[in-house]
Amino acid sequence: AANYLVTLRALARSLVAAAGAPPDALDPLLRGVMENGFELTGPIARGDWETVERHLAAIRERRPELETLYLELARATAAVAGHVLPAELAGGRGGERDAFRLGDEVAERALALAPPSAPRRALAAPGARPGR
Repeated sequence: AANYLVTLRALARSLVAAAGAPPDALDPLLRGVMENGFELTGPIARGDWETVERHLAAIRERRPELETLYLELARATAAVAGHVLPAELAGGRGGERDAFRLGDEVAERALALAPPSAPRRALAAPGARPGR
């Protein structure tokens, strides 16, 4: 699983570079996530779908080969946050049924693997019971 983090960092750095910023600008954000106990923040956690749409527009313009990966990660992140990725963002590929099914599975696994000190609000999704 740790290899996927390396891959995600490399892809995120390439997106940062495609946006015209130095790839190293990503590293303070990653350190902040670790220092905050991996608590979910950002536009998906807030349900800020306009920002997510702007992200998708930039990806479609600059790195279209990463759109599917972004959408799958966005769908899983939304579910962990207790949201549903709006189907219109995914060009009709989103949807409540799939997001909640995935969300329950992701949240249950995250809760089972998370240390007891992990913020349960950050991991809970609809159907998940944070106390487990």
